[in-house]
Amino acid sequence: MLPALGQWSTENAVVIGKDAYPSKTVVFIGDDTSDDTTPSGQLAMYVGNRGDLAGGKLYGLKVTQEGINYEMNMQEGVTYPVEFVQYTERTLNELEQESRAKGIMGFSRVEDIDYRKGSGANNREIYFTVTGRKKTALTGKGSFYGRIYKVVLDANDPTVATITCVLDGDNLTGVAKQFHSPDNIVVTKDFAYIQEDPNGYPDTADKSHFAYLYQYNLNTKVLKVVLECDQTNAEIAGLGSASTEWELTGMIDVSDIIGIEGSFLICTQNHSWTNNAFSDPNAITNPDSNRGSQLFLIKGLER
Repeated sequence: MLPALGQWSTENAVVIGKDAYPSKTVVFIGDDTSDDTTPSGQLAMYVGNRGDLAGGKLYGLKVTQEGINYEMNMQEGVTYPVEFVQYTERTLNELEQESRAKGIMGFSRVEDIDYRKGSGANNREIYFTVTGRKKTALTGKGSFYGRIYKVVLDANDPTVATITCVLDGDNLTGVAKQFHSPDNIVVTKDFAYIQEDPNGYPDTADKSHFAYLYQYNLNTKVLKVVLECDQTNAEIAGLGSASTEWELTGMIDVSDIIGIEGSFLICTQNHSWTNNAFSDPNAITNPDSNRGSQLFLIKGLER
């Protein structure tokens, strides 16, 4: 347990590269809170002396430009000033109350976080996914279909930053119009790879697909699909139903580990697992919710 990092509906916590701030340890925490009326997932940041995960300070991201009260007030491609406001609380409900009292930004479920690889300034370039939540009361407040944000930290002070929505799935004519609940993200030197966990509302033809893996070029801003979770053939193989959305998740860059450039591990979470040969009945408490995962090695993706 790391109480200093706070209690959240934690989806992930990511320590950014040591070159960002050589004398500090900086950790970003994603809050996957699901609220039907007010976006309530915060992007938190812990800052301690290098190697210290107990005695540092905890902050939440606040957009300081006037009129930006909800995430949907931020337009795609526009950069806004940010400050990280210090928290005094550390427990779940109290952190949420303090966030609202201090105007700390709430997002519709912060799912995953990563930082740009390389050295120096790259390590201060943070990307996170908001998976979205489609509820009428969230209209104009929280993303329905998901967004990708970039946070750039000041070279000397991590509590000073900017934020930009670089990809907006709610823009139905934009570059990310196919987005159906982006979930996880892995960032290399020049690319971000974004994985989907469809939340079950393919409201447009562009969003009517199985889970996609997208490649986003951080330099040219080009977004393209590089892989699809093929549930049709999986169903034929007896691995589950094509009518229940699976997700792509947990992608990590293993190029340097295995010595083959452009190599990544990625998981499928199969939300309708039907192959009993891979099931342990003693581990399943609800047989109507059988789920399984498969791990794949992908080669040939650019870094």
